[in-house]
Amino acid sequence: MSSPRPVDNLIKRSLNILQNKYVAVGRERMSVLALSILITFVGGMIAAVGLLASRSGTLQGSSAATTQVFQASTDFSGKQGQKGWYYLDEMGNPSLTYYASHAQCGPNPCWKGAEDYQLVLGMGQHPGPTKDAIRGWMAPGNGSVRITGKVADGGPPCGGDGVHVKIKQDPNILWQASLSDGDATGKTFNVTSNVSSGQFIYFMVNKGSVNNWCDWTPFDPKIEFTPGGSGPPPPTTKTTIYKLSTDFSPTQWATGWGYGGGGGTSGPVFTYFGPGTHAECGSSACWHGSQAYQIIGSGWVHPGGGDLNSRAILRWKAPETGNVKITASVQLGNPTCSDGIFVSMGNLDPSLVIPAKDKDPHLYTNNRGVLKGEILDFNISKGASVSQNNKCDWTAFDPKIEFTPDGSGQPAPPPPSGEGKAKISISLKPSPAPWHDNSRGTGYSSCIDGKMINPNGWWVSNLTLKETGGNVGATLTTAVVEQYDSAGNLERTDTSSNFHNGISVKAGSYDVDQLYVNPRKNSRLKRVVLTLSGKDDNGNAVVATAGLSLQGSHKLASCRNGGTFIKFPIFNSTILRQVLLNMPPI
Repeated sequence: MSSPRPVDNLIKRSLNILQNKYVAVGRERMSVLALSILITFVGGMIAAVGLLASRSGTLQGSSAATTQVFQASTDFSGKQGQKGWYYLDEMGNPSLTYYASHAQCGPNPCWKGAEDYQLVLGMGQHPGPTKDAIRGWMAPGNGSVRITGKVADGGPPCGGDGVHVKIKQDPNILWQASLSDGDATGKTFNVTSNVSSGQFIYFMVNKGSVNNWCDWTPFDPKIEFTPGGSGPPPPTTKTTIYKLSTDFSPTQWATGWGYGGGGGTSGPVFTYFGPGTHAECGSSACWHGSQAYQIIGSGWVHPGGGDLNSRAILRWKAPETGNVKITASVQLGNPTCSDGIFVSMGNLDPSLVIPAKDKDPHLYTNNRGVLKGEILDFNISKGASVSQNNKCDWTAFDPKIEFTPDGSGQPAPPPPSGEGKAKISISLKPSPAPWHDNSRGTGYSSCIDGKMINPNGWWVSNLTLKETGGNVGATLTTAVVEQYDSAGNLERTDTSSNFHNGISVKAGSYDVDQLYVNPRKNSRLKRVVLTLSGKDDNGNAVVATAGLSLQGSHKLASCRNGGTFIKFPIFNSTILRQVLLNMPPI
């Protein structure tokens, strides 16, 4: 064992001196007063010696709290929990799979979810079609955090509708923002919060209202964690429950609900009628549209039987920025009589096609963040087929919204300014589109006097047209439909230069409709591509494209009585506006 250095002996003696009121120095006793003078001298010596000793490795460390820095990109790894980072599914579970390379991730390692392009990479995230891309960080102890960084669109505009980004510390949203397609400038964040040991902070990227096209989002948060304290106080926010049946009101927005259009929102205008004052509502109070049986009641709805403006539209407006849990059950009131309905949640997912004679309730749930003043839509329209009507379409529909404010007060985006260029996106879902048999089980097309009046079936999907820029509306007049067979060959291209006399969409709003694709005689279609083009309100050219896969393998069947075929016009102005596409049976 090496002998102690003089410096070590001096430190030891100095510490011994401080242990008693009186200490022996040589053969003499010294008073506290005298000792204090000595302590001052020795203290200075200790500080000086300590500095030298620390440089030589004798003294190390500090009792002060040390800030730890965590960075998503530099800490990224193929191990869950390394450096506190986790890669999560929509339920907050670490169920994603790590890939050193994957076709959807380019040359970069990534964590991938169950859906296509549900990805978390070191520098950012990409949401799936219905599921968020989530990165989580777990606090190593009680303390405080400062979170800084920037989010932006990862590429040029390409037909997407942007993303919604959140930093969440349950139950509160610390920060959130919406980015439009091609927003390279992005938005910065700088937030602070207290955390408890083991508490998670989530970094979430949600697709836009319609699709997840081109939603690669650079999102590289930096977390500065300073230990200390007892963690955050328990949340004091209160959850408010909104339910159509209990909140039903004769006044628009009085209880958070809006009925139809009007009041600064698009869509058909509804008028309130008291109990027993409208024959179509029976003894109940109701909001009634301009078309027959276009009704919203207390916990029930009934769509009209005409075009797009015959929808029964229910709306809810967020009173503050926060989080919502939405639960809605949809069930036909008279399934033996109704030929089905179409339910679109507008800026929510998913949409539902409820067929005829369906007796089962269909449950819809959604958890998401909302901005102050943001409006969520629920749309019910008559059945998905061109031949369907609104007879017996009384539908039990009583959505429940549990709203929890986050206290940030962040407002919704400002109203349109009328400047700039419209950004139009379209989406077609479900994809693959389901096949609807129209042959009544015979497999044949329907004919009258030897002429076809209806094909043996068609594919049906929901078309959502959305303006995502928020400043300028647009009108689309030209439609191009490309049709591909099962081998991927382009079979036919059809063009209409006056597509339903022009379909208009207002700035920052959307239009939901249905798309019908008829089979062809000589080939089995597997995919179509729809391109809509036109001009925005400022005269700028706009264009949007969406592809749609077709379920199954079907051809156009002959007439049961062997009659001759007649061609349907691809765009027939006499067909209800609800039918966007009626392809000719070639």
